[in-house]
Amino acid sequence: MVRKVWASVKTHIIAGIFVTVPLAVTYVVMRGLFDIVRNFFSPLLKFLVITQYSPFLEAVITFLLAAGIVYLIGFLSKIIFVARLIALGERMVSRIPVAKYFYITTKQIMDSIALMKSSNINKVVIVEYPRKGMLAMAFVTGVMRQPGKEDLINIFIPSTPNPTTGFFIMLPPEQVWDVNLTIEQGTKIIISGGIICPSEIELKPYVYNRENMKKPVVDLPTG
Repeated sequence: MVRKVWASVKTHIIAGIFVTVPLAVTYVVMRGLFDIVRNFFSPLLKFLVITQYSPFLEAVITFLLAAGIVYLIGFLSKIIFVARLIALGERMVSRIPVAKYFYITTKQIMDSIALMKSSNINKVVIVEYPRKGMLAMAFVTGVMRQPGKEDLINIFIPSTPNPTTGFFIMLPPEQVWDVNLTIEQGTKIIISGGIICPSEIELKPYVYNRENMKKPVVDLPTG
C-alpha cells in the first residue's frame, strides 16, 4: 500500500516538474530579457516623461521593445552571415562545462517543437514496432503510391526525448491505427517519455485522404 502511494506521489511530482520547469524557464528568460531591455533603454524611458508617472506604461513600452528585439533577432537569423555568427556563438557556449547542458537540452526541446509545427506531419498514429504486439507512437508524413498496388503510408517513429531523430518506415493503411491525439500532445508524450499523457486514448482504423496530405503524394518507381 505504501509503495503504491509513494509510486503515485512520485509520478505526480515528476509530471509536475515537466509542467512547472518550462514555465519557470520561460519566466526567468522573459524577466531577464525585460530587465536587460529596461536598463539598456533607461535613458530613452526617462526622456519619455510620461513613463515616470505611469509604471504600467513603462512596462508596456519595455515589453514592446523586448518583443521588437526578439523579432529583429529572428529576422536577422535568416541572413547567412548572422546565422554563421549564431552558430559560432552556439559552439562557444557548448564548450562551457555547466552551461552547455542547459543550453543543449533547451535547444533540443525548442528545435523539436519547432520541427513538429513546421514539418509535413499530418497526424499522430499508432503502429506495431519494433515487433508484432509492441505498439509505438508515430507521425504520418506522406504517402507512397504504388502503380496498380495499395498505397503505402510514410511513417516517422520518433525517439525519446529528442523527437527529431527516429526511424522511417512505410506501411499499408490497414497496419496503421488512428489515435485521438493532436500533434502537440503526441510531441509532449514523446519528449516526456510518456510521463505527460492523457488518462485514456481511443484507437480506430486509419483512414487517409490523398488530397488532405500536407506533402504531395509520391509515386514509387516501377520495375
